[in-house]
Amino acid sequence: MRKLLLALLLAGCYDNFDISKYKNGHEKRERISELTDEYLPENESKLEEMGIVSIRYSSYEDCAEFAFKDHMPRKLMMGEYNRWQEIFPGYTKTEKPEKGDLAVYIDDEPKHFGIYAGKGKVISVYGNIPHIWRHELFDVPLSYGDEIKFYSYE
Repeated sequence: MRKLLLALLLAGCYDNFDISKYKNGHEKRERISELTDEYLPENESKLEEMGIVSIRYSSYEDCAEFAFKDHMPRKLMMGEYNRWQEIFPGYTKTEKPEKGDLAVYIDDEPKHFGIYAGKGKVISVYGNIPHIWRHELFDVPLSYGDEIKFYSYE
């Protein structure tokens, strides 16, 4: 089921990506939420055991600083996430994400940003653990919402 939905997404058959369609994903996302809530060094290896791979240590303060690093005229503050398109013009919504496109996680409003890495993976900075992570599209804390939209930069 998961592979079918991903294939349909990549073929452009979905307007967005709805995490809630994954019945078995909730428990895993709850565990990710717990492990990223506060920084404990042992949580890094626990995340890796779940298939969430640390690419490297990160000095980025948050997901927006990482995701917009190449197109960032200024820092995006947490309260401004719902205005990201106004602050960072040049992004166009795409139904066929390609490697390097912006992934925006939504829970009524944008909650998290990452970079689409292709093959159903996203690279992002999340939680309170100072790393850049490569993870499946839906392997994020619950607070990031149940919807993903993709944007290309022009």
